[in-house]
Amino acid sequence: KGRPIYVEGRLKYGTYVDKTTGVEKNTVDIIATELQLLGGREGMGGGGGEEGGGGGYSRPAAAPRQAAPAPRQAPAAPAPARQSSGFDDMDDDIPF
Repeated sequence: KGRPIYVEGRLKYGTYVDKTTGVEKNTVDIIATELQLLGGREGMGGGGGEEGGGGGYSRPAAAPRQAAPAPRQAPAAPAPARQSSGFDDMDDDIPF
């Protein structure tokens, strides 16, 4: 479920010691410098609100060294016909 996205950036690995247990923990931070929403959700019913971008992330991204290549989109192909399972496709109501 959801929409495909294109993300460009880097991963930052780190470690720390948990103060309560004394156990060393590993972390991975995802530092996104470019984010694009791809494709659409045609035929998915009512809108239900505004579409936003960035998720409230306000720190400016570093200037890219070179232009990012345009993301490739899969060629449009007709969807194969599905037989009804008798459950009226209740998976469409899953919020994730």
